[in-house]
Amino acid sequence: MTRSLSAFVGVATCALVLGCETPSAPKDIAALGLRLAAWQPDSGATLAHEYYSGDVGAQRTVVANAFTWAAVWAQVYGDNSSPPAVDFGTDRVLVAALGQHATGGFDIRIDSIAQFEHGTVAYVTTVAPGSSCFTTAALTQPVHILRVPADLAQDVMFEDQVVVHECS
Repeated sequence: MTRSLSAFVGVATCALVLGCETPSAPKDIAALGLRLAAWQPDSGATLAHEYYSGDVGAQRTVVANAFTWAAVWAQVYGDNSSPPAVDFGTDRVLVAALGQHATGGFDIRIDSIAQFEHGTVAYVTTVAPGSSCFTTAALTQPVHILRVPADLAQDVMFEDQVVVHECS
């Protein structure tokens, strides 16, 4: 690994650790209290939805600053492009990455966000191919990245649902 790449990886790791808000909401949705609001992303909220992202690790993250956002974007797309502009005074970025799989047919999406009295839940759906599906023999790393209002990104808990898509 070249020295500049090693330095970038070190800086990116540090940025991810320092700039990502760690979910601290209770693990039990019932403990969050009454639901106050629900939000479904429109197409303008999606900053990226990729199947071949280059991001090999599974993660659920809230990004709260521009430095970390640049590191996350570079992790997904490499150093060749700049991330979309995000005003971190009013918005946050939610990242749901599935991790690497040896075939196609996998997907991940942040479907909706519900705000409760004592925290927020981001509902994530993961799709996996069924045993009867023909899939590509390629490494895939599905990721979904959303811009959300900052007030919805407080004390976020990610709730995952797995759907197996059976092909006929």
